[in-house]
Amino acid sequence: KLRHEPFSRKWWKWLILTGFALSADISVKYVGLFAFVTIGSAVAIDLWELLDIKRPGGALSLPDFTKHFLARAFGLIIMPFLFYLFWFQVHFAILNRSGPGDDFMSPEFQETLSDNVMLANSLEINYYDSLTIRHKETKTY
Repeated sequence: KLRHEPFSRKWWKWLILTGFALSADISVKYVGLFAFVTIGSAVAIDLWELLDIKRPGGALSLPDFTKHFLARAFGLIIMPFLFYLFWFQVHFAILNRSGPGDDFMSPEFQETLSDNVMLANSLEINYYDSLTIRHKETKTY
């Protein structure tokens, strides 16, 4: 419906909403990547058709095509990526305490969490100190 009204307010609205929907889709499950690839393929085909000489109205000029390309790159790549990163920032701001899922994270990341057992039980080690290392799961030396 808005295909023949590029760069209108409604066109931009739907482009950016599509980008946000794709970003939310990937954020929930990585199977959403297939939706992203499907929409991306349709956009690539549409951009290719904009350069077609046999198209009604003729092919777009290079500056007009560049505007279409940059608008879609912004709405369907840059904005979704920023939206995706925004939710990571929100999660790291809210979920900053230690919990039952810590074992799945790297030790470096675990050290950044407050109330972390590793950080609370850590000791300073100096040169020539004698150490005994015990396995975390089997509790053997």
